[in-house]
Amino acid sequence: MTLAGFEAVQPAHVPSLVMKQDRPLTKHAIKSKATRDALLKAAEQIFARDGYERAQIDEIAQLSGRTRGAVYAQYKTKEQLFFAVQERQIETAKAEVQKLLLETDDYAERLARLREYYSGLRDPRAGLLDLELKLYAIRHPESAASWADRYTRTYGPGSFDAEFGLAQLPGRSRLHSRALALASLKTALILTMEFLPDHLPRSEAKLLLKEVFDGLFPPNTVAGSAPKKKARAVRKKVSGA
Repeated sequence: MTLAGFEAVQPAHVPSLVMKQDRPLTKHAIKSKATRDALLKAAEQIFARDGYERAQIDEIAQLSGRTRGAVYAQYKTKEQLFFAVQERQIETAKAEVQKLLLETDDYAERLARLREYYSGLRDPRAGLLDLELKLYAIRHPESAASWADRYTRTYGPGSFDAEFGLAQLPGRSRLHSRALALASLKTALILTMEFLPDHLPRSEAKLLLKEVFDGLFPPNTVAGSAPKKKARAVRKKVSGA
């Protein structure tokens, strides 16, 4: 789960999920977008359930209500469809986090809202897909190199203090490692929650995630009172204005 804004890095082999609308969409474009949306929704379920290697294009097509030909008309390979699913997960998380940033100028409040977001467990499939991406990157390092780079950019040094108002901690690189730890620990807890639901119910997993967040980012890491000018600048940066 992302905790900072993703940089606008679009791998060349991944179709863009955002369509420019300088002019009204044609009926064909509207139909194509509806097809992509249906395919991505179905693919999320199949990839999360079966993993990349075992996922079947025919089953994705059937679940989406489209044909096998419709899948390959939009995505030339299963790998391309898998990357498109990951791209949508990234963009969704990015939009959710940016919305949190835009709702307040108070850095302590931002951290509190981020804590709630991090422990929300809105969709366990996100954790499963995150695991699949990492496994894919390990098994296919050449084709997935751009995704490994993008993942580390997401949790890069400076993203927390710049966007959430965290004070400088001893050793700037520790911000990077803490952000990576948050995402990795959440994925691990989701897997355990799915595997042993009787031993780790959702309510307990949420409490554990909050404790992890508090341990990695205690209150004294938050800038006490940032100048309004700086707060407005951060909001402008996040909103892309």
